[in-house]
Amino acid sequence: MVLPEVKTLEGEILKASIYNGKAMLTDAKEGTLMVIATNLIAGNGVIHVIDTVLMPE
Repeated sequence: MVLPEVKTLEGEILKASIYNGKAMLTDAKEGTLMVIATNLIAGNGVIHVIDTVLMPE
């Protein structure tokens, strides 16, 4: 199965997948993050909550 890919602002490619109904992103070093909540209204816009931060190479 081919996973969709997302390009970051720094040019890194992240692979997107679904795990237990949640969106997950995996980087080239096999680091992963899970999107916990989406489209939360904040004072200065809309935010998405993630469970960790992926660091660029």
